[in-house]
Amino acid sequence: MITYSKTNDFSSEEDAVILDAIDYGHLSHARVQTLLKSTFGKAALLIDTAIEKGYFDKNQRPLITKSEYQRIIEEKT
Repeated sequence: MITYSKTNDFSSEEDAVILDAIDYGHLSHARVQTLLKSTFGKAALLIDTAIEKGYFDKNQRPLITKSEYQRIIEEKT
């Protein structure tokens, strides 16, 4: 059984990036940078946080489904 943090403090833009990465099957620095129009450092921080929360494994592959993540987003509003 996979456990993940239900505490989500990502912005709506960051949530969209996480959902995109789940669909894409991988959370890549370049893709995060492009989608957020941000620096490598900010992309790395988002990726590290998503891994810490248990949404992705250390190889940046999703451990959570899109519907599970959408429920997490709904719970924060």
